[in-house]
Parts: sequence; structure tokens; C-alpha cells
Amino acid sequence: MRHNLDPDQLIFLRPLVVRYIARKCGSQSQAEDITQEALENALRYAHTFDPQKASAAAWLCTIARNIWVRRYARDARQGITVDATAELTQIAASGDDPGMVLEKSELIQTLSQALLSLPEPERTIIRLKYFEKKKLSEIAVSVDLSERTITRKVTKAYEMLRKVLEGAGWYDET
Repeated sequence: MRHNLDPDQLIFLRPLVVRYIARKCGSQSQAEDITQEALENALRYAHTFDPQKASAAAWLCTIARNIWVRRYARDARQGITVDATAELTQIAASGDDPGMVLEKSELIQTLSQALLSLPEPERTIIRLKYFEKKKLSEIAVSVDLSERTITRKVTKAYEMLRKVLEGAGWYDET
């Protein structure tokens, strides 16, 4: 049996959801946006709420988490190229030798493609660790994995990146 959810109850839960999502994404403004979208969705689908299955807080947090996961996946697909290329291009621009700048630029392009070739969650973990400078504990909370698993995923990502760079002639073990 389904019950309508009181809109005032949803508004009351707003601060809880904002805190929950802010811990996941690390951004208060993004958490506010996601929470607002979650509240809109919850109001739209309030007729589907079933208190026998979950509390209103759990239901709303699940809606917000699903929105965050969708956005996070979208940003990971799009964002790492922008983040990596922007940061790595600054490194290339710092050199005066045009040959060196060209070589660095080619490496940047290869590395950006290699980063995009990583599967999830490795790509997201590398983006968080090296481009957003997050600690392992923060990454673990963000992607809902243990720190030990994050460490293993980083090692796996290194191996995958090394193979791509070797294939492109950029990695030499000697």
C-alpha cells in the first residue's frame, strides 16, 4: 500500500540530504543543487513512496544519491579530459624549447586519451586523486569504497595507463 508523502516533511529533511550529498561530492553548492533536484523528483513521485519499504529520509537520500551518481558518471566521462588537458597544458607551456613543448603536447594528448580509456571507477578515482587532490579517505567516501579498495584501484589504473603509454611509445622501463 502506497501513501502520499507530506511536502513539509520533505522540506524538513532538506538539511539532512544536503549534508549527506556534500559528504559524497565534496561541494556544498553541488550538494544544494542535487538536493533541490531530489526534492523536485520526490514531490513529483510522492505517490510512489511506501513507508513499509523505507523511511522518508532514506527514500529522499536514495533519490539524491542516484542523481549524484548520474551526474558524477557524466562529469567523469566529460570532465577528466578538460581537467587533465588544462592542467597538463600549463605544464607544457612552461617550457621554452618549442620541440620540448611539442613533445609534451603530444604526451598530454596521449595521456588524456589513456585516462579516458580507463573504466569506472578507476577513471573517477584517478581524477579525484590527482586532479582534484583528494585524500584516499575522501575518495573512499565519494565513491562508496574502502580505502584499501581505492589503493588497489589506483594500482590497477597505473598498470592500465602504463600499458597504453607503452603502446604509444611513451613508457620505457629502462
